[in-house]
Amino acid sequence: VDQESLSTLPNVYSGNVAYNNLFYNSASPSFDKFATHDNNHFVNSGGSHSEPNGTSAASGDPFVNMTALDFRLKAATSAGATLLAPFNADPYGKVRGSDGTGDRGAFEFASGGGAVSALAPPNNLSVR
Repeated sequence: VDQESLSTLPNVYSGNVAYNNLFYNSASPSFDKFATHDNNHFVNSGGSHSEPNGTSAASGDPFVNMTALDFRLKAATSAGATLLAPFNADPYGKVRGSDGTGDRGAFEFASGGGAVSALAPPNNLSVR
C-alpha cells in the first residue's frame, strides 16, 4: 500500500515536530499535524516543502543496502538540527555530530567504512 508519509499518525495534534528526517522515494509528506518541521532531506519526495533548512535531491539512493533493510547512510548528509539527548544518538548509539556533522535520517554516517557494532537487545522487558 502506498501510504502518504506522516498522513495518519499521530492522533495528537499539538506539540508535534519533525526534524532531521530523510524521505526517500516516498509520496510528498503531509505536515498537517506537524506545524514545526525543518532540516529534513527529501530525495524524490516532493521538494523541500519551503523549510528554511530543508534540502532536496531529485535522485540518488542514500542507503547502504535498502533491499536488505540496511538504512545506514552511504555518505554523510548536510548537517541537520542539533538534537538534545536522547535524540542525539542513532539506534547504534553513535552520537550525532561526533564526526563534525549531525546527519539527517535515523542513522549517523559511520566514517571509516561504515562498520558498526550489532544492536544490543532490549533488557528489563516485562509483559503484563
